[in-house]
Amino acid sequence: MRASLRLATFRLATFLLPTSLLAAALAAQQPPVQFEQFGTVAAEPVGAPGPDVPQPPRGMLASPPKGPLPAIPIGSGPMRQPESAEIVERSELHEQAGDFVRFKNPDVKPAGAATSRVTEPHARLADANNGFMTHNWSAARTTDGGNTWIRVNPYTRFPAVHGGFCCDQVLVTRGATSAWLLQYNRDSAGNAQRIAIADSSTNLGNDVWARSYLFRASMFGYPSDYWLDFPDAAGSANYFYFSSNVYDQNANYQGSVAWRFSITAARTGGNLSYAYINSPNNSQGSSFRFAQGALGDMFFASHVNTSQLRVHRWSDAGGYQDYTVDIGQWFRNLQPAPGPDGRDWTGRADSRITAGFASDAEVGFAWHVGPTTNRPFNYIKLVRIDPSSMTLRDEQDLWGSSRAFMYPSAAANVYGHVAIVAATGGGTRYPSTTVLLDDDLETFATSYLFATSNAGPTVNEWGDYMSCQMHPNSGQFGTFVATGMRLSGGGANTDVIPEFVQFGREAYGPSYVGLNVHSSPAGAQISCTADANGEAGGTTPFIRGYGNVNASYTVDAPGRTVSGGSTWLFDRWAFQSRPENSAVLQPVGVRSFAQSAIGGVDQIVEARYVPERTLLVRASNAPSAVSIQVTPVDFDGNGGNNAPMDRFYKDGTQVTLTAPGNVQCNPFAYWLIDGVAQPAGQRSITVTMDAFKVVVARFTPITLGVVSSLGTGCTGSNGRVPNHTITHNNGACGPQQGTTTSYNIADGPANGMAVLQFGTRTDFNGGTPLPLDLGLIGAPGCTLYHDLGFDVSFGTDAGGSGRVTFASPADPATVGFNLYTSVTMLDQGNNALNIVQSNALRVAQGGAQ
Repeated sequence: MRASLRLATFRLATFLLPTSLLAAALAAQQPPVQFEQFGTVAAEPVGAPGPDVPQPPRGMLASPPKGPLPAIPIGSGPMRQPESAEIVERSELHEQAGDFVRFKNPDVKPAGAATSRVTEPHARLADANNGFMTHNWSAARTTDGGNTWIRVNPYTRFPAVHGGFCCDQVLVTRGATSAWLLQYNRDSAGNAQRIAIADSSTNLGNDVWARSYLFRASMFGYPSDYWLDFPDAAGSANYFYFSSNVYDQNANYQGSVAWRFSITAARTGGNLSYAYINSPNNSQGSSFRFAQGALGDMFFASHVNTSQLRVHRWSDAGGYQDYTVDIGQWFRNLQPAPGPDGRDWTGRADSRITAGFASDAEVGFAWHVGPTTNRPFNYIKLVRIDPSSMTLRDEQDLWGSSRAFMYPSAAANVYGHVAIVAATGGGTRYPSTTVLLDDDLETFATSYLFATSNAGPTVNEWGDYMSCQMHPNSGQFGTFVATGMRLSGGGANTDVIPEFVQFGREAYGPSYVGLNVHSSPAGAQISCTADANGEAGGTTPFIRGYGNVNASYTVDAPGRTVSGGSTWLFDRWAFQSRPENSAVLQPVGVRSFAQSAIGGVDQIVEARYVPERTLLVRASNAPSAVSIQVTPVDFDGNGGNNAPMDRFYKDGTQVTLTAPGNVQCNPFAYWLIDGVAQPAGQRSITVTMDAFKVVVARFTPITLGVVSSLGTGCTGSNGRVPNHTITHNNGACGPQQGTTTSYNIADGPANGMAVLQFGTRTDFNGGTPLPLDLGLIGAPGCTLYHDLGFDVSFGTDAGGSGRVTFASPADPATVGFNLYTSVTMLDQGNNALNIVQSNALRVAQGGAQ
């Protein structure tokens, strides 16, 4: 009985490998490769298969050709030996409930299929049902998850080039798109590797290929008669990656090449742009091997020598680096490991890397090496690398005292558990296929056989590679699918049985319907209805299993989540009713998503977030609070208010802000966006929230204008004292430069002449002290309060009133400068001077500082 769908808190592996892992801080070695170069390859349409004629007789052929590699240099590193316990073998008949389980394990040898002792079986499932498998010298497809297989003939599936199909095949699947690489014979013009594209999982299972592309060595800068051999393939979030060794016409190794192209471009069709990286022969970069499961950055490795790896890192976001990683030294001299019949299956082997995997926590590579102290047979060396520092994290030896372990392939699942499929044999064991697990229960401690031979090969060969994949169906992400082979009844090519296997822990098996809960970015705390095992919400990504197809569930997302040191705002849910279906976007902002019945097929829900962008709204040079309009309201429902205020928006939101024309006496000047001044007087601005933003409504600081009285006037002949006043339209702001100011007189002589007098001093007029009693010169009761600088003449009306109106120029240097004014009027007979004098005023024009 299942205790839980999870054995431990999982680590995200296949779905998110960070695209930037402190790359700027890494100390990369000088790369021995030619950096990215580019090319274009034409698409070729794919028609119906040719006539399914019998394949060439392969029963007596020794093996497919294999280009030799130069000897790996001997390193100078330490001869350290990891403390790795000997692997314990468990036979196929002794699987334990609740432990390791083979969920399915069919033979894959449909009628008419030709096989080789160098089987190179390779399989990929695209979803729970559709998949494809290749081996020397045949292929097969499945539409029921690998239970049954239908033969596909690689010799006649596509038009022949270079004399026709040869041998090596590999597969890669990412989402709904798959690629099948087939290697063709070499001739005087080299050879080709064809990559065929299936643009849906259903098409993969039904052997329907949308188009294909032919790649030759000359497309990577090599001479036109060079040829490609020993391919590998992997997929990231956005690219398909391929690699191959390159040989001249004399079968001399000339280098290795890795190339990639866009998955979307391959799926949509047309000519295809590709990028490639060359590693020439003298770089010791032979035979690249990719890390399966990498997404943001693709990792691949090659040997520098027997104590160093060269690990290559090619980012989906652009950019390539490689690193030299020091490891414990190993022996390259592989030794025979004959089985009970004395036949040695290891004769074809060399120590090129055959396994690579990636999870969020590590990148690993594995290959087989020669015996050493306490390791009497060939064994597998596994190195694990920290992707954040690109340094060695761990080493482990997978070894046995009575048999060899060779030809590994590896993959990681969403929990960070790692599976290795490998060949094993020697002593009492015929060459067979086994799997090993590193999870919460063990660390590659047990060999679980699934393809056991009862004979050895009639020639000394086996291999060259197998495949391992995390199951792509969301309800079975904890399990693996792999390939292997065995000999049954004899040691000829025709006695080889390729096998497909789905395996893992019982708790991750396919009996429940899975709900795969994601968020982008990962790490959100999602609430979820408890599943059949009582497990509810968790940190994304996580899987819940429901035993009833009518089970309902509800998932709730938080409004905010933090990832990578940044805050993200909830946008919407995306829902996939089947893993192969496109995501259906739910309404924006609705954080709860519910399904009344999960149904019989795994479902995927993803809480999608967008970066939170902070808008700081401020004001400057305002004497009081500034009310600023803000539209639309932010993520928290907040709109305009008094500055300062902070608002939070989804990335890309356009926000309009409007400032008042003035605050008290200070007029609006302009907006500042991140310190950059906007057009003067433009009170409304629109800001696109694609980053942290600071906007400031800047007002012009103002000096208030001031008017005050300095004294009184004298009485005129009409018996009234003239009253001098100043008026303006600026209210409490006082007279301002650049605005109209009126200098008025009232109660003066009717229809008379008046003079508005300006001065700048109240202490002296010339050398005469002020104030000056004008009675001394014939105008008793009248006083001069300021000096006489300049004057303006004007007339009075019948009521004795008049005015002079003008605007002083805007001159910051004279803001607040004191002027003194008074009005002297002609008044015949009023006194000996025939004048009458008004009161005096002090006026200081205000204005911008």
